[in-house]
Amino acid sequence: MAEKEIYRYTIHKVALRKGKPLKKGELRAKDISVIVKRIQRGIKKVVTKRHIPLLVYVYNVNDKKDSFRKQYDDKHDFKTFKKPAKWRKALSRKAKFSRTFDPQPKQWFVQVAKKKQLILTQLAYEPAKGTLLRRKRKKMIGPFPDEAAAKSFIERVEQKREELYAPREYKQSRRYKGPMLPDDPTKR
Repeated sequence: MAEKEIYRYTIHKVALRKGKPLKKGELRAKDISVIVKRIQRGIKKVVTKRHIPLLVYVYNVNDKKDSFRKQYDDKHDFKTFKKPAKWRKALSRKAKFSRTFDPQPKQWFVQVAKKKQLILTQLAYEPAKGTLLRRKRKKMIGPFPDEAAAKSFIERVEQKREELYAPREYKQSRRYKGPMLPDDPTKR
């Protein structure tokens, strides 16, 4: 088991950098990144919700060169802290380490976009393996055996839509006031 290093940290308000720190302490971990993530988790709400900019300083007790210093002003400073989605990680691992994974697009899918547009796409990812690329609010229909089948599916859906939203003819209703007579051109 790797020996855990001792790291000291201080958290300052940016305006009061010279004065006493808001918080200081000592933590043990194998790597400085573990400590930084732990501190970020603790200060994220203070920075983003209460809008108090903070300065974080972390250093190794035994080796001063192993240190980290960063100012957190808004949520964009925490971008590196965000983890990728599980399906994306699994997909990249399959693409990276698999000897059989071929990145060339193989199968045809129809993608449903935000405003219900239908887009024809070709993907290398196979749904049986759970590697189909799914984005937020984007739905995939397929796979189709070939491009012609996917195009015919899109055409059928669009034809149904046109039938549903075809312009209707509206007749003006009229209360019965006796028989309608043709306009008399002499009365104009």
